[in-house]
Amino acid sequence: MWRGSGRVKFCETVCARCGTAGSLGGKERGRLAVGLDRLTNALVLVGQHGVYCTSQRNPTVPAMDLRMITQELVHAKELVQSVMEEIRQAREVKSDSSS
Repeated sequence: MWRGSGRVKFCETVCARCGTAGSLGGKERGRLAVGLDRLTNALVLVGQHGVYCTSQRNPTVPAMDLRMITQELVHAKELVQSVMEEIRQAREVKSDSSS
């Protein structure tokens, strides 16, 4: 499904370049770490945009759509982090049982 669009190749390239696959406990966690970095970058960009695109009712806060985007990105980051933690715990259990 993704191979034809080049998405898998992109992820493999980024993971290999960053070296996250080996240092974070496997290919899956490495890919998730790269995704987490990209979500963080998106949050920064939205935050920067929020400085200029403020609410008409209250100019001290970002516009409602930017606040909603920020909230969704934060939830996505939390989801990725929880999956990474579950993978880490599963690996620890597996390594403890094989010891």
